[in-house]
Parts: sequence; C-alpha cells; structure tokens
Amino acid sequence: MDPMTIILFYNGTWVDKTTYNDYEVAGILIPIKCSYNVLAQEIYETLSIDRNKYGITVKFQIKEGIPPITIKDDNGRKFYHQIRKKNDDETRYPLMVNTFESSASPECLASNNYLEIGETSMQCTEQLPTRTEYAQLVADYAYDHAQQALQTSSEINQVITNPQIDRIHVGQVFSNKQTLKNAISLYSIRQNQPFKVKRSSTLDYKIVCVDENCKWSFLASKHGKTEMFKVRKIKYDHTCSLDITSGNHPQATSNLVGHVIKNKFVNPKRNYTPNEIVDDIADDYSVSISYQKAWRAREKAMVDARRCPQESYGEIPSILYMMQISNPGTITDLVTDEDGKFKYLYFAIGASIKGWQHCTPIIVTDGTFLTNQYGGTLLTANAQNANRHIFPLAFAIVDSENDNSWNWFMQKIKETYGEREGQCIISDRHESIYKATKSNFPLLMHGVCCYHLLKNLKMKFKKGGDELKHAFDGASKAYTIEEFEKCMQDLDNIDARIRDFLANEAGYEKWTRLYNMNKIYKIMTSNIAESVNATLKLVRELPGATLLECLHSLVQRWYWENKNRALKTDTTLANIPEKALKKQREMGLKYKVETANLLVYKVHDYTSSYIVNLENKTCTCQKFDYDEMPCSHAMAVLAKRNFSCYKYCSYYYTKEAFMSTYEDSILPLGEATSWNIPEDVKNITVHPPKYKRPAGRPKKDRYKGAMDTKTKVKCGKCNQKGHNRRSCKNEAILNPLKRRKLL
Repeated sequence: MDPMTIILFYNGTWVDKTTYNDYEVAGILIPIKCSYNVLAQEIYETLSIDRNKYGITVKFQIKEGIPPITIKDDNGRKFYHQIRKKNDDETRYPLMVNTFESSASPECLASNNYLEIGETSMQCTEQLPTRTEYAQLVADYAYDHAQQALQTSSEINQVITNPQIDRIHVGQVFSNKQTLKNAISLYSIRQNQPFKVKRSSTLDYKIVCVDENCKWSFLASKHGKTEMFKVRKIKYDHTCSLDITSGNHPQATSNLVGHVIKNKFVNPKRNYTPNEIVDDIADDYSVSISYQKAWRAREKAMVDARRCPQESYGEIPSILYMMQISNPGTITDLVTDEDGKFKYLYFAIGASIKGWQHCTPIIVTDGTFLTNQYGGTLLTANAQNANRHIFPLAFAIVDSENDNSWNWFMQKIKETYGEREGQCIISDRHESIYKATKSNFPLLMHGVCCYHLLKNLKMKFKKGGDELKHAFDGASKAYTIEEFEKCMQDLDNIDARIRDFLANEAGYEKWTRLYNMNKIYKIMTSNIAESVNATLKLVRELPGATLLECLHSLVQRWYWENKNRALKTDTTLANIPEKALKKQREMGLKYKVETANLLVYKVHDYTSSYIVNLENKTCTCQKFDYDEMPCSHAMAVLAKRNFSCYKYCSYYYTKEAFMSTYEDSILPLGEATSWNIPEDVKNITVHPPKYKRPAGRPKKDRYKGAMDTKTKVKCGKCNQKGHNRRSCKNEAILNPLKRRKLL
C-alpha cells in the first residue's frame, strides 16, 4: 500500500482569512490510513519542531478564496483524506502549518514535570492517547501490515528495473541490488547530495551523508528470498546535529528522558531504538547519555504510552464485561488461581459464533508466545469463509502450550461452537493439542498440518531438497491412488523409512486428501492460523488489557472489511470460488463428451478419458468428489447439456453463505471513561501471573525450523564458512576480515 504524499506550507503568514503568503515548502509521506497523532508526529519531525515548546495548527483550503479548514483530530484527518481521494494532486491541497508557543500547566509544574537541563527546558508533552485509542492504533497498523503482506504478488508486478526514476521513497522494490545502487547514485547527483556506504552486504544496503553531522540516511534490504531489494527507511532531514559540549548531565535521568520521548511510542510502527534515543537527546538537548540509560528510558516511556503491565490485568474483567454488553451472544471466561493471579482468559464474539454455521466446518488451531513483560501464550481458533478468507473464531491467553491449557481451550471451543457434520480440527503435531482434541472431540477427525509434518520429516531423517518436498506435497494432495502411489514411490527412493513413518506414526488419514474421512476443502495446512499469528506480531508486545482491546478491534476490522466484500459480491459464488470455477470451465473446453446414459458421461481428450456422474456429483479424477465443485471434466458435460454449474457447487462457496456469515455486526467497546461497570465486576481482583523473566535478551521471533533459511557461520580465523573460530582447525590467515557490527 503506497503512502500518501503531502505538501507542507510552513512559516508563512495569513494576510487575511483566505490568503497564506511568505511560506516555505516541505513534503512528508504518511500511511493512507493513519491517525491525527501520526500525521502531527511526522510534521513535527520533518519540520524539526520541538513539540515540548511549540504546538502546531494544521489547515487546508478546499478552494482559493474560501477560508481554510483546521485539522484538529481524527475526524478532520479523515475528511482531508476523502477530499484527497477525489483529487490526488498533492499540490492542489497542501497543508498550511503554523506554530505557537505552548506553556506547561500548573499541575505539570507542581509535579516537577518541568525541569531544566542547562539552558534547555523540557516541558510536559501533550496528553497521550487513552488505552482504547492506543489499542485501536495498534490494531489499524497490524491490519495494514497484514494487507501489505497479502499484496506481495501485486507489489512484485511493480518492480523497478530502470534506475532512471524521479523519486525514491519507502516501499519501492528494485529488481536487484545493482539497480538499486544505480538509482540512488543518480538520485544523489540530481539532488547534489553525496553519500558514503555505511554497510553493504547480500542482505542489506545502508548509506549515509558524507557529512558526519548530517542525519540523512537510507536503508534497503533484501525482499524475501528473491534477488530484489526493497527500500525500508529514509531519513529526510539534512540538518547537522549540535556539538555535545556537556557530558553525562546528572539531571538527565532515565525518568526524565523517558518522559521526553514517550510520545515517540504513540506511532506503533516506529521502532525507536536506544541508539536513536542517544542521538536524539544529543541533537535536541546537547546532552550525552549512555546506552544503558537510553534503554531504561525507553522501557519507562513504553509503560507510559502503552499503560502499566501490572495494572492492566486488573482492568481485564471490565473489558470482558463490555464485550458481552456491546455484542450480545459473546462468550468470555476468566480463570485465576487461589491467590487471584491471572491464569487463563477466553473470548469468542457473538457475531463469530453465529457466522460459524456458514463457514467450512474446518477449525484450525495454533499458539504463539507473547512478548510482553509477563509472557504467556496466545491460542487461536480460526475457520475460512466462503471467499476463502480467514474467519477468527476464538482467542485465549494461557501460561504456555501444555496439556492443561490446551484441554481448557478445547473445552471452551466445544462449549461455544459444539460439533457439526463433517467437522475437522487441523493443527501441528503438538502432543498437547492431540490429547486435548481426543479428550473433547473423540468423534472428530484431527488432521495434521502438512507443512509441519514435512519439517518433521526433514528433521527426523536428515533429508532435504526439492525432491522430498515435491514428492510429499504430491502425496498429500493426490486425488487418486495412482497419483498417491507414484509420489510415495518417490519418497521410497529418497529413504525407505519415510513410508513406514507416514503410515504408522503419522497416519495417512491425518495428512492426505485421499484417505481423510472428511472433506477438507483444500485446507491442508494450518496456514490461516499462522497468518493470524504473523499479523499479531506487534500486538503480542502489549500488556494484558491493551492486548485484549486490540484483539477485539482487529476482529471488528476484519469482520467489517469482509462484510463489505460480501455486500459487493455480484456473482453466484463468492469471488475466489467464482474465479476457480471459471478456470475449470476454460480447461473443460478441450474435452469431448459422449453420453453413456442419462446422467453418466464419458469425457476424453487425446491422452485420457474420465467418467462423470452428475447425479452423484462424482468424476473418476475425484476432484469433483473431494472439492465439492465441478472439475474441468464435469464442466465440459454441463456446458454440453446447458446445465447450470452452480447447483453442483457446495453451499460453502456461495454468495448466500458469504453474506450469511457476516449477517450481524461487531460493535466497538467505546471509551473506557464511558463504561458503566457493575460493582461486582469492579470488585474482581486480578493480579499479574506468576512469571520469572528468563535471562538474556527477550526473544521476539520464533525459533527457525528445518524448512527455514539458515545463515551459514563464517570463521573469523580462516575466513571459511561452516564453522567458527573455536572449532577451527585450519591455519589462520594473515589479515582476517573483521566482523562488522550490525546497526
């Protein structure tokens, strides 16, 4: 999703109510869907305005001669966005920015929040957003991040291959590193801005201004597993930093620095590192602070912006109560131990419970660890709607993925959604999930994610390569015994032990389409749950109460987007199944049809023949049977007889099912200050869970598995790959390459 370009007029004067003169010009890039706070933050940073001393007014004119409109909040920002959508010429609607001196409140002065360092004053910053506003802000960013991930294919179609481009901005994708280097070199020549390379490798490319005092920098890195490079970050301001004349100032405590920088964390997409804090404090206040102090200040600022993790658990009962009041039919549960410490939490929104009946009866479950101060694990259950999009069913926060937590979660799933005909549960091969499924759903089929099973094969048999992947994928997706046996023979050629493992330990019925007792509608992996986990990567850092509100906002956003898609659908099937059916229709044009009897037909081409039975909705290729959608052979028959193909499709593909899934609406919780909470709910005491923070740097990403790309270690002694200095048995080279510190 490309950012919105905005022209800024600043430092000008209003001659009258309609004319703005003697201004300077600058430009900014902001996300299309962002809050007013994000817009204001970008203006402050681009124009180098000290928001501790000055406030800003932002105005724009719809037409010359008409008094301007002031943007003061999110409603004003949304109105400006709607105006820009009708005319995307940024020069037509510039933003006029003026500054005014802001004074600290008496309360701020009384609480010693107004302190002086040398001759520079640090004043109270503007009021931070509430917990609800911040949760919505994070939800909006997480949703936009997921949408960008889904648009990777369209993004690749816009790859830049010609370095002769007029503008370089964040998000551009270049065909290779050399094209990127040429483009930035040409751009620097046009802008008369020389640079020097700070880091250049096969993974990233970072350059900075030749002037060491200039803050301009540019960073691009490898785009996925391709040769393409994507622009990740650009600092646009070219002002040089001031000399740091004072040392580690005693009044520059971590509390004060955290207070100064806390508004930096309002924007959830910004990764404000300790090194950046050190640089900014030096630039803004001519004070040098240590990395450790910057880290402590960062932690305290995050608590101020995202709320106190300890106190957030006490707010959970009120949020769960408001979920039930705002959305009737919502089921929630909160479990604490005998000391009132948090243990388990569960919620399923009423609209999701009702819409589940119109989704394919496949539930995909998975868990992902939380990265907040108290840890824990987030468990999710998801399904697919008629348009093959993710439909969240339930969320739970537990201590870890163990037998008790998974059994409790599966018990809540059964109480909430019950059992349906043809229902199946798919997950990875986690032993606790298997036990919980068998205990709570003894009659249901428990399928195994093919992706995770393939990783198990690689780890168990120490095999890899495309041959194993292609053979296993072919066996799992095979429609006929002939196809299955051919792929299994390929696996036998790789390692004779694989067949016995897949047949006895894994079980054919759990990972193959051919032997599965249920129709699984092409859901062969737990990818939909993994996609939800990837979307929640940023959300997992939030404290308990903020995390809960953010999850509710995300589900509400997904529900609203898919409801609009359903209302806009003008075909008999949902859009994606309709495209799949169209493809089968085109493939069916090459077949000839012969009648065997009234409803049985022989379909053949030059190489093979098939028998189609319209009454039983079957074909000897068995795609018609398993997918519950006419295959290309059935489409050839239907075209010959002028029969409607739609009555042979499953209900779970139809527009009717799509719209029925989103018949209700999910309402927001509202601002916490407006909630009317009963006293018995307010009196519920919830303390943080028992948790001991492990030693070392907090982990943000999962451990890489057998199918993840692994980085080869390079020895610092002999400069060869595959081992390190400790295990090196080679002779040392005279001038070994020094390892450069990654920024």
